[in-house]
Amino acid sequence: SHKEYTMRSAFVALSLALVSSSRGFSAPRALPKQHIRHNSSSSASVSRSTQLHSLPTSIDTFTSGLASIARLPRGVTVSGGISMAGPAAIFLPTLKKLYDIENNRDCRIVRERITELDLVVEQVIPSSVNSRAVEASEAPINVPTVVAEIDGKDVKLSGVDDILKFFDDKFSIEKEIKKEDPEEEEAEEEVLNQAKDQVFDFISYTPGILRAGRGSSVCSAASPSLSPPRPEKALILYSYEGNQFCRLVREVLTELDITYELRSAGKESPRREELASITGGSSQCPYLIDPNTAVNMAESRDICEYLYTQ
Repeated sequence: SHKEYTMRSAFVALSLALVSSSRGFSAPRALPKQHIRHNSSSSASVSRSTQLHSLPTSIDTFTSGLASIARLPRGVTVSGGISMAGPAAIFLPTLKKLYDIENNRDCRIVRERITELDLVVEQVIPSSVNSRAVEASEAPINVPTVVAEIDGKDVKLSGVDDILKFFDDKFSIEKEIKKEDPEEEEAEEEVLNQAKDQVFDFISYTPGILRAGRGSSVCSAASPSLSPPRPEKALILYSYEGNQFCRLVREVLTELDITYELRSAGKESPRREELASITGGSSQCPYLIDPNTAVNMAESRDICEYLYTQ
């Protein structure tokens, strides 16, 4: 509605003002040395570089919450998708890879739709300029890029527009209903929609501003040149895009250059029942499963600390 549109515009302005006044409090701090593990062959440069990032602070939680509010209702609730847990799942494409940067506007929009369609991505691959994926690739990697398997063949899609079109074509059951309005009302509605689109386009960049400096590149401690330890089997993360605590975990996964399997568990997702069966009743996100160590855990701060220590 027009009222919601006005309120959201005011909220964004207030959020940016708050962040600009609090900038510096969430700066990365040193982790205690006992929380740092690395190969014995690594030199002292490793321990120095591990001091570049920290566990999330209260300011991180606050700004991540603002980032989620700025994008409401996107990336929170499952709507209009064909359930991957239902009988039609065997006929749906398999999302094998998502080349992604957590703090990237286009990647964020793709992940929001992944939550809304309740999808699973077998490998979310951090793809910032200093990531392993980019360094190992002979050709440039555009983010976001999705690799999907359809009838045994891989299909690659790059760019937010092509990916969203593919998602809605393959996974969505919602159809756009066009209404015939009088010309005058139609013209007024078009002007209002254009204004809304401009504001919402600006808002789509707001989370990146609020979380500037986190989730956009690989930290020095995880640089491929240092050969840091990597999990043999992909970690599994139950998450949804609009959750402020899930964002904190995904940022660290990007900064540590760790590939993981994403299992969407937004509101009204049947996958929450799956998660509850694992935890013994709770469907709280984020929830991490590490098949390499048989460790399962909730709570974003605990997960982030675990990721740093591994």
